[in-house]
Amino acid sequence: MIPKNINRKFEKIVGIGKGLRTKVNANIGTSPDHIDIAEELAKLDVAVKAGADAVMDLSTGGDLTHIRKEILAASSVQVGTVPIYEAACRAVAKGKKIFEIDEELLFDIIEEQAQQGVDFMTIHCVVNKANVEILRRHGRLAGIVCK
Repeated sequence: MIPKNINRKFEKIVGIGKGLRTKVNANIGTSPDHIDIAEELAKLDVAVKAGADAVMDLSTGGDLTHIRKEILAASSVQVGTVPIYEAACRAVAKGKKIFEIDEELLFDIIEEQAQQGVDFMTIHCVVNKANVEILRRHGRLAGIVCK
């Protein structure tokens, strides 16, 4: 497959799949404690110069739409996101718990990010209300987010 959004143009388009070479995906992004768009754009530049095939915007702090817009505009490679991160940020900003995220919010964010030009997304499909309820009752068992 070739993850490319029709809403943006960029130089380096790569395919992903069996028989194709290994891809390098660099993670960048702000956090609530450190919001510096210039720094994230510098990381993007270093990643591309080092040969990254794609970057993943994992921002969770600041104006996420604006940050993503800046990254998309500056990136000459494919850009991915994890929409559930933004859903969690929005829920918390509204005083809700993360397990109160509903499907409407998540699908709205997926649509917004696609319209903005995101080329690919990691969708955590195994995260559902039943799993979150188990985590809420029993706590984390390991220091990982997904399998």
